[in-house]
Amino acid sequence: MKKILLALSLISTTAFAVENCSYVNSASPTGTICVTSKGFEFSRVDGGWKDISSGTTWYDETRVAINQYDSQKYCAGENKALPSGYPENKNGVDGFPNKDSDYVTAEKHGFQEVFKVVSIQLYWSSSIHPDDPNFVYGFIYNYDELTVRNYGVIYHYSRNEHDSYNYARCVSYQTSILKP
Repeated sequence: MKKILLALSLISTTAFAVENCSYVNSASPTGTICVTSKGFEFSRVDGGWKDISSGTTWYDETRVAINQYDSQKYCAGENKALPSGYPENKNGVDGFPNKDSDYVTAEKHGFQEVFKVVSIQLYWSSSIHPDDPNFVYGFIYNYDELTVRNYGVIYHYSRNEHDSYNYARCVSYQTSILKP
């Protein structure tokens, strides 16, 4: 019996390498590591996928038909946060940090391959529009018929919108990234 328990414990802690993130999903075992077509690794963690390079964990569970205010409350209640989502041209401008937002980084790292995001889904961010606090940046996926792929666009939306395509996806952050 001890040998069986030991074997099971080894299976649950062993990392599973997958060459292509297009083949993973939320049922992939914890420890699965995949590489996106953009060359970035994501690791399966409890309830989500961690972008190994940025240290940001993106959680599987989403809320639908939710406004931005309730999205913030939902994530805070889970001890998580809404990701930042300001456009790249706002880096270091209008009070935004001089670095890419979480959504810009995620898109550059191949986030869509891991989560299989479908077209016309708006994901709320924590980034409030600098000209009007009633608006916030959101990350929406559109479908390009010419290239036959989804692409992400950051745009500003009323924080009160709660249509069926409005989603909340929470994140958590690694406090320090240690490289071997």
